[in-house]
Amino acid sequence: MKARFKEVPLTLNSVALGTIGLAGAADLLIQKIPNLNEVQAFRFTLFVYIFCIALALFYMIINAIKHIYYYKSVKENLKKPNTIGSFGINFLSTLAINNGISWIINKCASDEIKHQLLYIPNLIVILVVIAQFIYSIYFIKNILMKPANWQGEVFTTWFVPLVGISICITHIQNLGNILPLLFFQIIWFWAFAFFIWFFPLVLYKFFFKPHPNSADIPSMAIFASPANLMALGFLVAFDPSSTVKTVFNNQIFYNIISVYLFCLSSVGIMIYMVILAKTLRLHRLKMSWSALTFPASISAIGTLKFADLFFHSSNTNFIGINEFFTAVAVVLFTISLCVVAFINIIYLELLFEKLISKKKFKY
Repeated sequence: MKARFKEVPLTLNSVALGTIGLAGAADLLIQKIPNLNEVQAFRFTLFVYIFCIALALFYMIINAIKHIYYYKSVKENLKKPNTIGSFGINFLSTLAINNGISWIINKCASDEIKHQLLYIPNLIVILVVIAQFIYSIYFIKNILMKPANWQGEVFTTWFVPLVGISICITHIQNLGNILPLLFFQIIWFWAFAFFIWFFPLVLYKFFFKPHPNSADIPSMAIFASPANLMALGFLVAFDPSSTVKTVFNNQIFYNIISVYLFCLSSVGIMIYMVILAKTLRLHRLKMSWSALTFPASISAIGTLKFADLFFHSSNTNFIGINEFFTAVAVVLFTISLCVVAFINIIYLELLFEKLISKKKFKY
């Protein structure tokens, strides 16, 4: 049995992240449907969350078993510039699943026990943030501090150890205000410091020093994720109209940074579309298409949030613009849905053939 797990792909955690990310985007888009039946919408969204959580957990368990059996390969991957970033997706997937469970607790648990139940997701957030922080320090010390690793190729997966920790900030609304808001704001500032330095570097490499190996092209789609993660976290944690505030919930600061992140998010989405078009031609590299899943979902969510912030539909002057951004979000969600469905079919077939049937994998 142990030998069968050897061929489980490293990118399985990306499939888990893309799958659970789809649920969050679906939840937000459903709320945009006019004349919405709230009961039916809740039931459908609950089903989507449960299904995506179950599937993502399945992938994460398989991935964990492989890491336990082949821990030496994990150590080797943590030493390689092109694979170290992929390992950190385990943390992002864990937090995304944790957020889905928090959503279910908020919607389904009674008020008497809801607060107590939410202590568990909050504890998981603390543990994963600590692990992610250690992972980030390791990455900085062993990869970034060695000029030879980044003066040549720069991989977008490096955003994972540098910025990925900010995904927990986007989940604040489901965590019940148990952890102090300042905790999440400090995390955001930590991630933002690396983001504003690394984003232009990757952008430069994208235009002037692209990956020579076509197998690395799909991973460049991750470029769309960091700006949207930073934006979503910022819009939630620094909202000046929030009932829970710190000194950083300032309206002027909020307006300036929101516009800045909106511009960078737009750039990320455009690059994602370019990478999507290039990747779809790489038929022999379908396994690497998993990198296309989560960026589309998080970009759809970011687009909707910015549409509501800058062009709220309640203002008749902005109805057309709001509808345009909603349409863009629908397109991104549709892309994510199609890619996630396709990738899940491929990976489920792979897992069945490698772990059960021993049939040769045709892809």
